[in-house]
Amino acid sequence: MKKLLLAGVSFAALIAGPAMAADLGAPVYRAPAVVVPVASWSEFYVGINTSGSIGVDAATQSAVLASPALGANGLLASCNRFSPTGWILGGKLIS
Repeated sequence: MKKLLLAGVSFAALIAGPAMAADLGAPVYRAPAVVVPVASWSEFYVGINTSGSIGVDAATQSAVLASPALGANGLLASCNRFSPTGWILGGKLIS
C-alpha cells in the first residue's frame, strides 16, 4: 500500500508541477518607448545672413522728335550699359 501511495503522490507531483508554472507565460520583450527630442528655444541664438548680386544690362532708347519748326532730331536717343552690383548683410539676435 505504501508503494501505491508513493506512486500516486509522485504521479500527482509530476502532473501538477508543469500545470502551476503554465500560467506564468513567456516574458514579453517590447522595444523601449521612442522619446522624440523637443526643440528648446530658451537659449541664446545669433544668426547672420548675407547676399550679393552682380548684373549686366543694356538699354537702348531712341525717339525721334519731329516738329515743323525744329525738323527731325534725335534728342532722346541714348544707349546705356548698366552693371549694378550690390551686397547686403543682416543679422538676427534672439534671447
